This record gives sequence, structure tokens and C-alpha cells, in this order.
Amino acid sequence: MEKIMELPNRRPCINTRTDNFHFSVSFHPDTGLPIEFFITGRGKVGQQLDEELYELSVKTSKLMQGEFEDDLPKLPKGDGSSSVPRQ
Repeated sequence: MEKIMELPNRRPCINTRTDNFHFSVSFHPDTGLPIEFFITGRGKVGQQLDEELYELSVKTSKLMQGEFEDDLPKLPKGDGSSSVPRQ
């Protein structure tokens, strides 16, 4: 079983933005490693883009914390070569 990183309640973070998005990255205070990432859009709360950005943020943060979700479609086992040409 994977050990989940214990996060302190308060941690340093940086925030920045573009014309359409706001970004926030927080860091573990002891290691300095990034442990959370959030992105929000300027759209209204509840719109599909807002929901997708939230899901992206949660998945990214979990990856940074060592929680790996294998929710991608399974690829056939092999040596990496394929007889099917890429599009």
C-alpha cells in the first residue's frame, strides 16, 4: 500500500495569473517540493471548464503527493513497437 504524504495545514505558495486563468502552487515547508497545484478560469462557477480545471488540479496535486491513479485505458503489453501506424 502506498504511503500518502501528510500535509501541514499551512504551507507556502505562489500565485500567478494570465488573462484568463489563475494558478496557485503550494510547497511543502520542510522539503520545498511542490505538493499542490490549482488552476481556475475566469468563467462562472459551475461551468464545464470550471469543473474540468478543478479535476485537473486535484489529479495534478495527487500526482505531486505520490498518489498515482491508473485510470487511463490499458495498452496492450509488448515491446513498445506497433504495427499500427500513428495518425
